[in-house]
Amino acid sequence: MKLHFLFIVAFTAMAASAPHASAMTTFADPDQNGAPGSTLQFFGTITNLGSDAIFLNGDELNLAAPTTDFTITDLFFANAPLTLNAGDSSGLIELFDVTVNNPFPDLPTTYTGSWAMTGGADGNAQDILDQASFSVTVTPDTQTTPEPQASLLLLTGFAVIAVVGFLRLRTPSA
Repeated sequence: MKLHFLFIVAFTAMAASAPHASAMTTFADPDQNGAPGSTLQFFGTITNLGSDAIFLNGDELNLAAPTTDFTITDLFFANAPLTLNAGDSSGLIELFDVTVNNPFPDLPTTYTGSWAMTGGADGNAQDILDQASFSVTVTPDTQTTPEPQASLLLLTGFAVIAVVGFLRLRTPSA
């Protein structure tokens, strides 16, 4: 019985000491498409849902892809406010960019990513305030890949030139 009482007291103390800061990040367009060489801009709005001011101390970006496929530019520190009062919002800000490297060494596909914002009650807090998912779909570079019909037409033209040249060589001159 005593052990049960101590467990309840310890659990209540831990719950009371847990950070009450909460924030929500809403991406304007969390799922973007781009061809090799394009830069995708991820904008979002950060809202403080808690009853106290929060410090926005950092962010973490992860994209499930080889590092040779993308270049990620983190713009959180350049654009996010240092603090948000209870109920306040950052407005729409650019959080990060993803550039699809050119040439793109892998097959075009969709890559998922996660973004987490850290902060809390003071400028040193590193609590996870919010997490959001995003995705990058790489589309084929249509400018450098010829259409199948154009390739067929080009090959047909070369074949006609070759046949005409061959027939001229076989025809005896008078």
